[in-house]
Amino acid sequence: MQAIDRLRLLRDNTEAGHRQVFILSSVPLDITVDKRWGWKKLQRALELWREPNGVLPLDAPQLLTRCPSIGSVKTASRWVKEIVLDKSLIVYLIRSVSISSVSYRKIGQKKQYTALIDASLDDQCLICTLSELAGQAVELIEG
Repeated sequence: MQAIDRLRLLRDNTEAGHRQVFILSSVPLDITVDKRWGWKKLQRALELWREPNGVLPLDAPQLLTRCPSIGSVKTASRWVKEIVLDKSLIVYLIRSVSISSVSYRKIGQKKQYTALIDASLDDQCLICTLSELAGQAVELIEG
C-alpha cells in the first residue's frame, strides 16, 4: 500500500498519459480497484491473442471464427467486451509484438469492424485474413 501511495498518481503526467497501476497479488489490500482480472482470465486472454496468429477481430461472430476454442457467440461477445474495456492491460502484457488497432469494412457497406493486429503484418496479408473472416472483400479504413 505504501509503495502505491508513493507513486503520486494524482499529479498530471502529460508525457505518459493516463496513469495505471497493475497489482498482482492475492493479498487483500485496502484500495479501490477499477478493474479486476483473475489469473485464469488473464491467461485465457493471452491465449486468445496467440490463437488467431496476430489478427484478433473485435466482432463476436468473427472472433469465434478466428478462435474456435471460445465455443459460442455468447462467450465470444463477452470476450469482445472484456478485450475492449481492458485493451491497455492486454497490450501492456503482450510485449513480444507491437499491437495496433485497425478499422475495416466490407466493400460497399458502411458498418465498421475493428481488430487488434500484430503491427508487423503487411497490408495485403491483413486484408486477405480480414476478408476471409468477413466472408467478402474488405477495405481498411484510415484514421
